[in-house]
Amino acid sequence: MKQALLISRSFPPVRHSGTIRMEAFARHLPASNFTPMVLTARTPAEFVGSTDRVIPESKRVEIDWSPTGGLFRRRLARFPVGLSIDRRRNRRTLATRSIEACRERGARPDIVLASCQPGDTLFIGVKVAEYFQCPCVVDFRDPWSYWPMPLYPHWLDFQLERREEHQVLAAATAITVTTKASGQLLESEFGVPAHKIHQIHNGYEPSEFAQPEVFEPMAADANRFHIVYAGEIGSSRPLGWKAQAARGLGFQYDPLQTNYTARSPRFFLEGLERFISEAPERASAIRAWFIGDAKLASDPAVLRFRYPDVLRIVPRVPPRVAIGAIQQASLLLMLQLETFLHGVPFCVAVPGKLYSYLASGQRILAAVQPSENTELIERFQAGTCVSPTSPAEFASAIGNEYVRWKSGTSPPVVLRSIPEFERSCQTAQMAALFESLISSRS
Repeated sequence: MKQALLISRSFPPVRHSGTIRMEAFARHLPASNFTPMVLTARTPAEFVGSTDRVIPESKRVEIDWSPTGGLFRRRLARFPVGLSIDRRRNRRTLATRSIEACRERGARPDIVLASCQPGDTLFIGVKVAEYFQCPCVVDFRDPWSYWPMPLYPHWLDFQLERREEHQVLAAATAITVTTKASGQLLESEFGVPAHKIHQIHNGYEPSEFAQPEVFEPMAADANRFHIVYAGEIGSSRPLGWKAQAARGLGFQYDPLQTNYTARSPRFFLEGLERFISEAPERASAIRAWFIGDAKLASDPAVLRFRYPDVLRIVPRVPPRVAIGAIQQASLLLMLQLETFLHGVPFCVAVPGKLYSYLASGQRILAAVQPSENTELIERFQAGTCVSPTSPAEFASAIGNEYVRWKSGTSPPVVLRSIPEFERSCQTAQMAALFESLISSRS
């Protein structure tokens, strides 16, 4: 079997939304004649001793991913260009550590796959591949310099980061993206040739739906209309005037002009409050569950909500419990950031949860910009899409779904089988790309 070196800063037993895709590749690659070896950050102390490792310990390469420089580094990063200087220096240190650790472990990769975010992994990937003289695939699970989550201290930092990304893209043998929009971004902003870009969707694991765990709090309250949001959520706290003024001068630069509150509970809760206020007795029949983000309890939108007994905020739960909650829901909620490129709406991501939502067969209320998200929901006739920032549209959509539920006219819930979005299918696509790149080197 050929060896594929997967590079991801986090990997089980550390789990979050950013580890799911690489974990799936590691699980399914052996079926396509590839032995996975994983390069990742050193396991945090609280996970040491865990048996939840996905791959044998002998196939795991760990490095110290912590930055060097201490107090000087932190102070430098506060100034324009300082962040970029620090990141560049740190990436080169990480690449050296990675090559040394792979040599010590006896790694002999036939191909390297590096997953973004962070962009550090892609830089490490091309350097490790250069050392071992093998192809490198960089996987844009999320964008790098155009990622909407980090704010750059200054516009100059973004330009320098973008330049580093351009060099990595040029050095990579192939680039995989999860959405068409991500591919378009690389073509339009970096001039990457289309033949170098390959789309491999995100997806879901059918096995998680085979034996989900019952979500007991909801099961004990089965006769209510349950709206469920599963996963991390954004904050409804707006930018202060100082931050807005700084942006006007090129500081706190956001290349995608992101509306972060669109992924917060604010507009959904305003719409839900409006719907309940029309007939307050509805409050006793409705429960809105936010599962996976305990800090939401202190969010201003939650604290302002006039019907607190309707809300249920639950910390992170194991994947099978989350799937159980999804399957027990009356309506699934999806919230997404609003992003704009050069002033034009431009949604680059399809959340991984959407594929699980689709597979569940449940109705979906999606607050998203026109994008591949809306195309998928329309294709499977899976629910309703609303503007992310319109309480009126939320109230109307909730009302329609509530009437369906109360009248008993909702269609029976049937699990969808969507082979093209199964993780094993996507891994097979990645393995086929691996084979073609390795063969072209022979």
